[in-house]
Amino acid sequence: MTNLKAVTANPNSYVAIHDRAMIAAANYKRSEIAMLEAIMQVEARQVYFQFELTSLFQYCVELLGLSRHA
Repeated sequence: MTNLKAVTANPNSYVAIHDRAMIAAANYKRSEIAMLEAIMQVEARQVYFQFELTSLFQYCVELLGLSRHA
């Protein structure tokens, strides 16, 4: 994936603000994919048992700090 960069020198222009939003969205998507891949590995290997937890849900909420409603 290519790195996105702001195209204007004025950081308060609508183009610069939009560019920052686009960059943040791209970073968020990459982070979400990486997190889901890691959680899939945790489930596949039942890593949560090593932390004396009984479920992937408990692992995600208690150790990763994810929301119960996510």
